[in-house]
Amino acid sequence: EHDQLERYMGEAICHLKGTNYKNPPGPVHLNFPFDEPLFLNDKVGNKKYLIESIEHIVIKKTFIRMIPDSKKPLFVIGENVNGNFQDDLISLAEKINAPILADPLSQVRYGFKSENIISHYDIFLKKIDFEPDFVLRIGFKPTSKILCNHLDQWKEKTLLVSPYFQHNDDCFNFVQSLIDEYLKFQINVINWRGDEKWLNTIKSIDGKIEEFISLEVNMHEGLIARVCQESLYDDDQFMIGNSMPIRDVDGYTNSNENKIITYANRGASGIDGVLSTALGISYCNENRSLLLIGDLSFYHDMNGLLISKYGIDLTIVVINNEGGGIFSFLPMAEMNKDEFKEYWTTNTGLDLIRVAALHGCHYESVADLVELKKSIKDSFNIKGIKIIEIKTVISENVALHQKLMDKVAEEITN
Repeated sequence: EHDQLERYMGEAICHLKGTNYKNPPGPVHLNFPFDEPLFLNDKVGNKKYLIESIEHIVIKKTFIRMIPDSKKPLFVIGENVNGNFQDDLISLAEKINAPILADPLSQVRYGFKSENIISHYDIFLKKIDFEPDFVLRIGFKPTSKILCNHLDQWKEKTLLVSPYFQHNDDCFNFVQSLIDEYLKFQINVINWRGDEKWLNTIKSIDGKIEEFISLEVNMHEGLIARVCQESLYDDDQFMIGNSMPIRDVDGYTNSNENKIITYANRGASGIDGVLSTALGISYCNENRSLLLIGDLSFYHDMNGLLISKYGIDLTIVVINNEGGGIFSFLPMAEMNKDEFKEYWTTNTGLDLIRVAALHGCHYESVADLVELKKSIKDSFNIKGIKIIEIKTVISENVALHQKLMDKVAEEITN
């Protein structure tokens, strides 16, 4: 049993670090049932595990699949946890006129200067016909549901490149390779260009939506996400809550040259553990850290604030819409059931100022986007954990999101 424990622990550590390229880095759950007595009298020596550095792993390449000659190439970059591939990606995209649909967790959307990087696809994909003839995917599946639906339709003409074995992904065509090496290879061998009109049309649509968003004056949660992102600079850390926060960051933030490092618990545990994750990230890095989270998700993990005694500096922006707002965008909200608010929205009635006082956190309530931006800026000069609460109304938020979609449909589809 002891030998099994050592073996499984060793394998789990390697999986966690991603060093064997079987599984991507992430949570590992080990369950060891022990019979009583729970300890032995004889001393068990400490075992040191040798973990090979990821930089020294070389993947054996038996086959590199070429990117085919394409008139309408498209790059889709999902959540990424690996490598410095961004410059090579942009170089290849610009060489062949490929738009880059960059997820906010891709580590591509923020920090790089290229007009090929497209941000607002989650909005325009719902309203326009969009049909590439080749798709290169890097990273996990993107946040955008509408983009994932399109990827399902594009499977046969999609190529997924990953350093890991094909993990939890049903893409038909797969190449296991270090991403930067694969891109460098393609840059050297490709001698064709895609249709420039294809690229320019998508860039134009993305630019129009960015203009629409920049002119919006009525506060809603999409603009709150935008203010949070625009308050950060090079090497700052942005932890994004699940449910609506990550979707609003996806739809409403634009690419810029500030190299923000983004994090989220996508696919891990829903809205649980988000606050603790942000606290851990902030603890391990001296750079400025900001968490955008909803009140329900904050409630699920607020005991994580107990770690504040370790001197962590973290700014937390809590969108308090009195429950979970994401269900109000789904069809069940249109059924006009009296029970919807109680059983789907699930308002906790949480008083954040009391939570802040309980854990010794700085607290501030803001009423609009101007106050929010100033409060975030000021918070970076205050030590400890800072909680900034901004209240919204779910029904108004849904209506303002829909107003933008209607404007897109009216002006872009004509």
